[in-house]
Amino acid sequence: MIGAGVAAGAVVLAGALVGRDRIWELAAGPADLGPVDFRSLEPDPWPNHYLVCPADLCPSDAVRADPPEFPVSAARLIELVDGIAVTEPRTERVDDGSRPLQARYVVRSRRMRFPDTVSVEAVPLGSDRSTIAVYSRAQFGRDDFGVNEKRVERWLMRLQERARARDG
Repeated sequence: MIGAGVAAGAVVLAGALVGRDRIWELAAGPADLGPVDFRSLEPDPWPNHYLVCPADLCPSDAVRADPPEFPVSAARLIELVDGIAVTEPRTERVDDGSRPLQARYVVRSRRMRFPDTVSVEAVPLGSDRSTIAVYSRAQFGRDDFGVNEKRVERWLMRLQERARARDG
């Protein structure tokens, strides 16, 4: 019992000295889990992620839900995603922007600041139509209690609203 208290105290002290985000990085590596190739994606078997992806882009056994179509170009869709992501608390864009139809974000939980990585790819369907692939995954734990699914569904709902408001 005393050992657990000492360990907890050491974590709190370390967090105060170097910051909670740095503690997680020291414990498990960078918060950004890196880019995703949706075409060959093999999600972790644990329920700590959520994937929405067009059937012809992702392996069918990986997809949790089909994405909607949007009445905007793929380039505009990524702009809309970015506009939504920056309004989310504790969300930071972490990719270098070199792939214009992709974006990646780290989103941290409110209290413990656990990092999740959200990878997004806009998929062109024509000059003024597109769809999207979104993969939100937790860095820690085997179960995220539906957090990633709720986030992705919230972002998709907001995307639909913004894309349809005067067509983006």
